[in-house]
Parts: sequence; C-alpha cells; structure tokens
Amino acid sequence: MGLSSQITLLQYSTRFWTYRPPQGWVFDDLTDGERNRLRESGVHSIKRHGILTKDGTIRLPTEVPIYFGYDDIEYLSLSRWFARCILTDLPPFALARFQLARAESSQHKNFREFSFDSRGYLILDPVVMPTSKFIYLLDKNSYFSWLWDDEVAFYQSLGSCVTLSGGYGWDSFSPPTTEPLRTLPMYSYIYALVDPFTEEVRYVGKSDHPEDRFLDHLKERQNAEKRAWVEQLQARGATPKLLRLEQVEEHLALELEHWWVQFYEKQGHKLTNFESQYRLWKKSGNKTPF
Repeated sequence: MGLSSQITLLQYSTRFWTYRPPQGWVFDDLTDGERNRLRESGVHSIKRHGILTKDGTIRLPTEVPIYFGYDDIEYLSLSRWFARCILTDLPPFALARFQLARAESSQHKNFREFSFDSRGYLILDPVVMPTSKFIYLLDKNSYFSWLWDDEVAFYQSLGSCVTLSGGYGWDSFSPPTTEPLRTLPMYSYIYALVDPFTEEVRYVGKSDHPEDRFLDHLKERQNAEKRAWVEQLQARGATPKLLRLEQVEEHLALELEHWWVQFYEKQGHKLTNFESQYRLWKKSGNKTPF
C-alpha cells in the first residue's frame, strides 16, 4: 500500500481490518476496546505491511490503491474507495455521526500531520488517530470530510449533496489471508526515560516489556550517573517518565536503539547511557548481535 494512502487512512479513517474471533478479519469501525489496544501498542514504524498493533490484529488494507482525481470517474467501477468530500444540505441530526472541527482555510491547515525519522519510517502515534469521524466546517452550510463509498451513499440518501474531489480506490479489497499471531515477527520497543521537570531525555533503551524494564531502572545501581539522577527525582517525590519511541522487529532493535541514542545526543540531551549495546557489538567484530 502506498505511503500517501497509508497516511490518509491513519489521519481520517476510523475503519481498519480487525481480527475478531470467531468471525476472522472484518473491515469495520474500531470498537472502544480495539482503539484502546491500538493506543496501548505505543509508537510504531510502518514500512511495508501496514501492521498497527503488536499482535497484528489491526491492519491497513493490503492491496495497492489507485488514486483518482477531481475529474476521474474510475472510482465508480472500483470495489471500495475512500474520498475527499464536500457536503452541503446536511441534516442537523447527521452531524451527530461526526466530531465537528473548524477548517482554518480552504487548505485545511489544521489537519493532522505525521512525521518521518531520518530512515524514512513513518512515525505513528495511535493516540492522535481519530476515535470518531471528523468533519470540518468550511462555511455556514458546507463541510469537508473523508468518507468511504457506503458513507457517501448514506448521506446522499438523506438528500445531502456530496461532491468528491479525489481519493483512493481499490480494484480488489480482500482481508488478510493469515491469522495474525502465526505470521508476525518478534517485536521489541525502543523507549526513553524522561525527566518530568525538564522534559529532557536522560536514557534510551530497548526491551520487549518496557514497563517491567522501567521498574528495574528504579532499583538498578550499576550505572552511577543514572542512579544519582533517579534518586534526585525520588527526593522530590517524582520518578522518570517512560516514553515508548518505536516498536521494531527484534533483530533490528540494537541498531535502532543506537540510532535513537545518537538522535537525542545530537539534540543536546544529556543521556546517562553507558556506551550503546550496538556500538559495543560493532566493536567486537561479531557478525550477528545474537
């Protein structure tokens, strides 16, 4: 799936492929529990497979979409499509299906934006993903939103005028072919310990279970500099904040931990890390970190 279409779905869609036993894969609006699971999965890097949760139970569409513009009618023959829409004559009760926001201009400058790291990975924070369908007020009787094809049909059935101005469509739209837990690689998290008073990152690490590793940090005494910092915070009635930076495939964890260490060092953060495990591994001359 193309990166621009991935970003669009992450910004504006509330629907994803979700695995719901015993039905299997269902393309539907996420339930409250599924949205919570998505948030709890932390920050992700999405590159090829569009997997949104650690267990692989929530995913983006797998097929490559077709972009269609304002004058195209190709979408009429597509299996599914998701389009930019201007809605007028929208009944007041229909607005209850949306979360209303105000567009700052015709360019919609307040729309969410996602960022990329220097390796070209899309940084996704599920906390900012929409929990409900957004609609943007353009003027007194005109709204903007991204809608799926069946949603367009619904609002047209209410007598609303819906004008499409481009979007993404799929010739075929099929669920993932495998159960999630049997096909996913093992994952680790890259995390940071943050000073709650200065918001400075003081430590970067990797762990399969960062919350458990966080508790270890509060008791560890091998790293004198980190220990002194933790004790200073505890004397003020505080502890470090745990920040998940990225969920990564386990075999890449050492390299990516090293990348984040360098990133924060270049930003001027005074890390309490010993030399990173990746740097030590490279010095050792081993062919594999495992």
